[in-house]
Formats: sequence, C-alpha cells, structure tokens
Amino acid sequence: MFTENCKYYCSNELSDPSLTNDCERTVTYLSSLSDNIYQSRARSCIYLYYWLYKDVLKKNESKYDTSKLYQKFLSVYAEYGNDSKLCDDYKEYINKNIFEKIEKLINLYEDFQKFENSSQKTKDQDCKYAKTCSDSYNLYAKDFCSDNWNPFCVELENFKERYDAVMKSITTCGEEVPLTLPSMGGNSIATISVPVVMALLMSTILFILYKFKLSPSWMQNRVRSTKIIQDYIGQEEYELHQTSEASKTNAKARPYNLAYQSVECT
Repeated sequence: MFTENCKYYCSNELSDPSLTNDCERTVTYLSSLSDNIYQSRARSCIYLYYWLYKDVLKKNESKYDTSKLYQKFLSVYAEYGNDSKLCDDYKEYINKNIFEKIEKLINLYEDFQKFENSSQKTKDQDCKYAKTCSDSYNLYAKDFCSDNWNPFCVELENFKERYDAVMKSITTCGEEVPLTLPSMGGNSIATISVPVVMALLMSTILFILYKFKLSPSWMQNRVRSTKIIQDYIGQEEYELHQTSEASKTNAKARPYNLAYQSVECT
C-alpha cells in the first residue's frame, strides 16, 4: 500500500532508495499501531525507535540519526491524513545510550545461551562464553548501576540469578570462570515503587529479550515478568500481527514476539 510513496520519497527526498523497504515497514507499523485499540502504544513506539536504530541505521550506515530518520518516514505516514504525533510522547526514549545498553544486555544473554546450549562445557572449549559473560557483567555493572535504580541494573541482577543457577552444577570450567557473580545490591522490583518512565523502558527491554528468544522459560517463572507480559505483550501483539502478511506462519507460536515480526528486517 505504501510502497510507491516510500519509493518516491526515499529516492527523491532522502537520495537513498535502499531505505524504501524500511520506510514501508515503518509506515505500515505506524498504521497498525494507530488502528489497534488493544496495543500498548508506549512500548510499541519505543520498540519502533530501537528497531530503526539497530536494524536500519546500523546496517545501512545512514547519515541520519534515529530521530531524524523517524521524522522522515513519519512524513510519508502523514501524507495519508494520519496522526503525525502518534509517538511524540515517547521521544525521550530516542536515546543512543539507552539503545547501546539494550544491545549489551542482548549480547550478554546471547553469549550465555551459547554456553548453556553447548555440549562442550570445558575449559578448552565453550567455557569461554561463561568467562566472557562474567567479564562483561562486571564491566556493565559500573555503567548500568551508577544510579540508585534503573531497569538495566535490575536486568543485570536478573542475569546474575540465571548465571548462578546454571553454574552451580558446572565443575569443568576451571577457576578462571566464577561460579557466582557479585550482586549489585539492588532492590527487588517487587518491593520498590517503579517510576512510569522506567516501567515503560523495562517492558520494552523484556519484549526485546523475548524477541531474541533469550531465556523465555526463566522469565516465565518470574512473577514480575509474567505480569509485564500480561500487561504489555499479550493480546495487542497478536492483533498487530494479524496485519502482517510476512508473519502469518507465526500467529500461533509466540504472541509476545509478533510486533517485531511485523517490521522484521531480514
């Protein structure tokens, strides 16, 4: 539906026809978001910003930053008489520092998942992934946990729980790989008052971790994660998915993963 307009705009206004497909996906996503009364607009808008940053700008090495590229694509969306202020309330989340921290969390979980799935958990083989996770954890803690509380520090503490639970039964990695990680001393999310801004960001982080299929069974067992899944990653994602031709085969699989599928960059 939006192909021709995006093609014209990207070729003539942006001088970059390679962005046509990404423009179309963005406009389609915004249209679905606008039409869907079940969808969590906050989390969906934040996720769209992250997708533009990671899957579009970093892969295409565009001259635009996330905010500018979003505004460019938004102008195509507005040509159809749509609400151009759809995601304006969440612009504060267009933040390279936030995006980079999300990427670090993803890398941390991916490395540990490689270790968990390995059949060669030995010092000379895949224990290197556990060692990388330990080193990264300590490095990220200095950056993520400088505040009294923030969602990135909380996720590090959650990662520690997973790491410790797995490593307690590992005896083949040697002394260089710690069996436990130091606690950040953070408060449990169940016992603190979570600011709205942080709660929205946390829901987005969890959604992205789900998208990468990182530790779903572990997170399912967490009470607070289950609540966030129910609040933010439930029916709205299934409804959005119904508008995406490319994702029909996954309709019965993981409903928390569907918003990504509707704009998936392959």
